[in-house]
Amino acid sequence: MSNITRVLVTGAGGFIGSHLVKYLKEKGYWVRGVDIKRPEFAETAADEFLDLDLRRWENCLAATEGIDEVYALAADMGGMGFISAHHAQILYNNSLINLHTLEAARKWCITIPVHQFRLRLSGTFAGRCQRRAVERDRCLPCVSARRVRLGKAYLRAFVYALS
Repeated sequence: MSNITRVLVTGAGGFIGSHLVKYLKEKGYWVRGVDIKRPEFAETAADEFLDLDLRRWENCLAATEGIDEVYALAADMGGMGFISAHHAQILYNNSLINLHTLEAARKWCITIPVHQFRLRLSGTFAGRCQRRAVERDRCLPCVSARRVRLGKAYLRAFVYALS
């Protein structure tokens, strides 16, 4: 049995995920990349790349099997037009991805279940809360900022419950 650490990077087909895979490989890790799509601009550096939809429980189980550490970056991004019009669907999809990944890591007794979660529970951006100086006096905290805080609290509570 090898002493090399086996790492899973979800969202490995995206910009950040593909660069994280490359970085971890340079550090000597064995890396499994998982995403619903392959990296667009270069071949993956992962030792193994699985094309899986992590909204499905059985895919999360397959992705995490035999893994020591998880870097969870997968998220339903959709694109700006989609994000701005489909908040509930994005919340639902990203909840499934995050909860399935956490539960699969727990099931396989991965000692450090998740190093990093990219919180994309709603497709909102901090920039939407930026208002012109004239409007600031009457600007209440925007709904999108509350959704992001709720999403973070939701995931923190779930991670705490698993630990």
